Amino acid sequence: MAFKLREVKDAKKTFGAVAAEIDPYENWEKATVPAHEKEPDKRRWQPVYLQLEGDPRISARKLREAARKQGQIFRIGLFEDSILSWVASLEPCDPVPEEYLRLFAFRPETDAYVPLSEGSTQLYSVLHVGPAIPMAFVEKFIGWPSSYQARGNRRGDGVVTAVIDDFIGFANTSFRSGESESRFHWFWAQGQPIVGESSSPVEIGTIWGKGDMDRMLSPGLTEPEIYAKYYPDGIRSIGRTPEPMGANDIRDPALARPFDFLASHGTHVAEIAAGYPMEDERRDQPIIGVQLPRLATQETWGARLDVFILMAVQRILDWADRWTEGGKTVRAPVVINISYGILAGPKDGTGFLEAEIARLVRLRNAGGKGIPTAVVFPAGNGYRADCHAEKWLPPGKTARVSLRVQPEDLSATFVEIWLEQQEPARFTLTLPNGEVLAADLTGAAIWDVTEDGPPPRIVGRVYDTDLPNGRRRVVLALGPTLDHETPDIVAPAGEYGLMITNTSKRRQFVTIGVQRDDTPSAFPAYGRQAYLDHEGVGAYDPATADWTLPGTGPVTRQRTISAYATSGEQNFIVVGAAIGAGAPPWAALYAGAGVADTLPSRPRQTPDIGAISEEGWAHPGVLATGTYSGSSALFQGSSAAAPQVTRAIVRQFGQMKSGTDVDVRALLRGGSHHAKPDLQLGRGTLAFDWPGQKIARRRTC
Repeated sequence: MAFKLREVKDAKKTFGAVAAEIDPYENWEKATVPAHEKEPDKRRWQPVYLQLEGDPRISARKLREAARKQGQIFRIGLFEDSILSWVASLEPCDPVPEEYLRLFAFRPETDAYVPLSEGSTQLYSVLHVGPAIPMAFVEKFIGWPSSYQARGNRRGDGVVTAVIDDFIGFANTSFRSGESESRFHWFWAQGQPIVGESSSPVEIGTIWGKGDMDRMLSPGLTEPEIYAKYYPDGIRSIGRTPEPMGANDIRDPALARPFDFLASHGTHVAEIAAGYPMEDERRDQPIIGVQLPRLATQETWGARLDVFILMAVQRILDWADRWTEGGKTVRAPVVINISYGILAGPKDGTGFLEAEIARLVRLRNAGGKGIPTAVVFPAGNGYRADCHAEKWLPPGKTARVSLRVQPEDLSATFVEIWLEQQEPARFTLTLPNGEVLAADLTGAAIWDVTEDGPPPRIVGRVYDTDLPNGRRRVVLALGPTLDHETPDIVAPAGEYGLMITNTSKRRQFVTIGVQRDDTPSAFPAYGRQAYLDHEGVGAYDPATADWTLPGTGPVTRQRTISAYATSGEQNFIVVGAAIGAGAPPWAALYAGAGVADTLPSRPRQTPDIGAISEEGWAHPGVLATGTYSGSSALFQGSSAAAPQVTRAIVRQFGQMKSGTDVDVRALLRGGSHHAKPDLQLGRGTLAFDWPGQKIARRRTC
């Protein structure tokens, strides 16, 4: 069969948006929807991140009206409705806080890129469109909030630890200050969005407040009984169209997958960040927990994850702004731990999630009345993944690498190619059968990679986009190499050749990144990570005693830091992973690295700080609690390092009398220091003291 590269001539007509507006991840997800989900009665909605335009008070009021009257084409959640109601109630002389001008709504996939308008006035602009989310449908009317509590006007005394992660064992005694007293003041079990009748808001999971959490711990129920009561069918996640269910029920009959009672990533991370023995009665250490849906975490390329994490950050900061302390409403300092990462992206701080989180952190810290706010990300585990290449190209020169796509990969493969300037270039793709396809890059085009029929079928798509940051992004999306549900969109496995030729008159810097595509722990085998190869890879690696070290050529271990972890914003803290077998500790074998040189577009070159993710060669990983109280679990990776720094920043914020900035050098007292920032561990490695003075070190047999 012959392959062709066919340009999509009218993207606006085909996809509902011009090429420059389309997000490749959501678009390819839409293209590969299984046939059973394309049935007319199974409407698919997409999350749309929007910004109010015009007079925000008027736009907010009209969007609330649209959600009530036009529920077939526009929906919002209870939280978003509360915000819009509050904005609409402001007097003309009252400034609208910038953090409340952006919010999520839901639109049918046919309308996602098209803003609602009132006459000729556009009510909002579209900032981001996420992949369509299968939604549960219910008949129960939920009701609309009648008022919005104004945020506090002074800083609170306590510091909140917030954890956004996979399943969190909220009943564990590490998160209690008494037998029936939880340290969780808010807990959001996110889930598959629920859409009610046309006049009701979208619900995303279930939220419990402090009183709810305390009632869950009422005497008489064991921890297994508590989880069985509140998660009778496992955790809501992705699935086929579910059967009707109660609006406040977090069950999902579509996928009754119980969580792992022995070990859970979120419980492990939460204890490292905020755990204390129950007998310590740490009422001064409040926690907010947000539990991501399986729908977001099972596919590691991150497009769904972005949406749910940003929703969580918005909600956390709003709760912290309306914190109750001594009977008064205050704005509480907060440190948010997000132990997730992806491999590919702009890596200059302009990616959707990292840029928006940095903006929210900056706004909350800004001004004379700023409230100490920090977010902590891991640097990632991609050092030896062979998923990054880069090269300077003089005019007329070519960068060439091989992409190895593995057989029986049930997930899509994405490769991002970034050009530093929006100059002429040529992209060449060589298929595993030796066929060569090529296209001139213009910064506004989409091509389908098709295989001749009958009938012709699409096996991939190439997106060529010039972005506002002055760079050009080319995304290659390939279908899975095995798919029983959609066999018509299956890409051949094997070696693909990727070539970028600089056809301009200026020197060009090119980076190539393979997006993360593995299967997270506790999930059935799904994704198989594609990777880059080159004849320059194959030198002896003394750390692993194999022949996989990149030598000459574009494949490199520099700039293997997670794309999420690349903002240079103050209080956006990035943590590298270290092994505590040396003095000073060494970088873990997988610890994502920054880069020694500098580029104008790169605000961040290295992590800020390191922390122990491997206690030693004979004692790998970090030991913390399992899901049940008194149990233990071992997790590795920079996701186990990040919450140690979160804990240290919470302690530092609690001691600060003024100011909002994290003092990284002060965090390192008692740890190791580097004379200049290390590519993998930043300014030094935090002392391994996260358990606190009263928590005994535990070992399993």
